[in-house]
Amino acid sequence: MKVVKTKEGNGHITLDVTVPTGEVAEVLNQAAMLFCNQNNVKPVPGKTPAQAVRESMGIRDLDGVVAEQAMEMLSLQEMSLFSRVNARLQKEDLYSVIESFFMPSGMETDQYALMGEITACTPWENRMTGAKGWFLEVTAADIPVRVSIAADDLMGDPQPGRRFKGNIWLQGTVEC
Repeated sequence: MKVVKTKEGNGHITLDVTVPTGEVAEVLNQAAMLFCNQNNVKPVPGKTPAQAVRESMGIRDLDGVVAEQAMEMLSLQEMSLFSRVNARLQKEDLYSVIESFFMPSGMETDQYALMGEITACTPWENRMTGAKGWFLEVTAADIPVRVSIAADDLMGDPQPGRRFKGNIWLQGTVEC
């Protein structure tokens, strides 16, 4: 599960939870196994729970039958995660709890707030002005972003493995 924090204009904080399809499939499988146990359907080696239920009970769409139970299981996991996050926020700094984020910032559609791990960094120098800066490869919320920043605007020494947090002006093209 991935949790993304968004600060609303009214001062409230919204946590959006995204569940990868693999996790949903795992929860559906757990719900199917629970259904089998509750209905005394014995697992058959080499067959899925859906096949065993189809053969013994005639139910063709086990995922449809257990979907509500799977949603309840996911909701319980989400509530557990939410309570763990809240408990950690009582004792720890927000940036210790949140690993990375990439979210729109402000009214403009090209302004983003970004925090993620620096995976590579290369210094640069403007030959005309002598200004120095860094090209940073940052991975934020599983999105690779290349950031160019003037050395005067950068706090600290960028190194791979460290985190970068800042507001960026997003430009470029998306490659699919």
